[in-house]
Amino acid sequence: MLIGWMPYLRIAYCRGTRELRVGQARFIPDDDLAWTEVLGRKRPGHLDLFREFPSINSKELGDSVRGTLIHSEDATWLTQFMDDAVATVYFLGDKPSGRPAECFTYLRINLREDGGAEDFAQFNTKHGMLIETGTSIAVSPPLVTRGHSTDYRIDTTRTASATLLGLLDKNPLNRLVVAVRQYFRTQFSDLFSSTPAEDFATYCSCLEAAFDIDGRYEAGDKFVGALCGMFGKEERQEEFFRGLYSARSVYVHGVSDESIVGATNMEAVAYRSFVTRPWKLTLLRQLTRAVLLRQLGEPPNAFGFLTPDSPDIILSKVLQSSAIWEKIRPLLTEKGAADALTNMDEEAFHKVEELAVGFKEEFAWECVLDAVEVGAMYRSICTCAIMIGRLTGSAGTIYAASHELGSAAHNRDGKSIREWCSKHSDWEDVIVLPRDRLRAMQAFMWALANFFVVKG
Repeated sequence: MLIGWMPYLRIAYCRGTRELRVGQARFIPDDDLAWTEVLGRKRPGHLDLFREFPSINSKELGDSVRGTLIHSEDATWLTQFMDDAVATVYFLGDKPSGRPAECFTYLRINLREDGGAEDFAQFNTKHGMLIETGTSIAVSPPLVTRGHSTDYRIDTTRTASATLLGLLDKNPLNRLVVAVRQYFRTQFSDLFSSTPAEDFATYCSCLEAAFDIDGRYEAGDKFVGALCGMFGKEERQEEFFRGLYSARSVYVHGVSDESIVGATNMEAVAYRSFVTRPWKLTLLRQLTRAVLLRQLGEPPNAFGFLTPDSPDIILSKVLQSSAIWEKIRPLLTEKGAADALTNMDEEAFHKVEELAVGFKEEFAWECVLDAVEVGAMYRSICTCAIMIGRLTGSAGTIYAASHELGSAAHNRDGKSIREWCSKHSDWEDVIVLPRDRLRAMQAFMWALANFFVVKG
């Protein structure tokens, strides 16, 4: 009898139930009751090879793990589609923050058909059968599973979940089911199990399946067009998506010569730009997740706002941070910058307010490609401090906080600036409003100070 065993995952089942049906598979608790009632045998003692992490400062082995069993009356289905079923469970409970795919590790275990005692642990691998006794070794969980021991909460009521379950039940080879499986395969935290370059290729395969792209003709252009249709058609977006597809091609097929290094065709240029961008894996996780949800029919956010972990916001930070800083830097560092800002009329300062909004919402220091001169940061903070002093008449709590930060910048004291950020974290929540110069300067000042937190 073939079963699947997930040692490091426990599912939070709906009230009154003890199983989750996914296609032809049943996910049930790894407890004595399930072993007896569903599988008709005692739990094999050799599964105690797998242990929890030991307690801190303890040399004793951790307790034996109790996770989740995967069972099916259709052994052929389970043999062929167990990975798709596990990937579906992952997606049913997936959140923007995610959980490492290592938590969903499963083993294919062959149990004796007669229900007799299992004297040895037999594990199927690509390189042959591993056979161990119940006391030969002790296996600890993968390190990345630490901190993810809470029961996995799934949501089968949302539209995307219901659609996915229906597709898997009807046809496990459906392209959206395959896309979910590919998405799951990008979520390993361990860099050896799945390298970033491999993840880029797998994300492309996932997105091609999700968008139902015909790969026989102009697949790259169709891929770029589908993503631009969802996330924007500006030149930066198009180049990034084309670079992603080129990275996939380089990883899968390689290049016959070094032409990609100096080539001027748009694929080579896009590839070179893509590889320099930070946050690619974070962005592609959120972007791909959003595509899957939409393709599975999930309604958009009813309130219409974007959260900080939305792919649109992250994409803006990845692609626009350098350009935003190039606009802000001269505004705050040129000689007489404070006087120039003070003398601006409302129309001119409105553009400054727009920059402040972008600096606050669509900017990340980690995504600025060129090196940032620390001296420019100190000068920029001093300019903002001068402006806030003028706007507040050098009085009040806002002025006091800005004066403290301005003094730290004047003294080139990065440590004090980091301490200031800890004391005045409420400045992060300042909302820039039209015709409110004080709030704009606060937004600038917070973002500038945060550079010293991010860069250390």
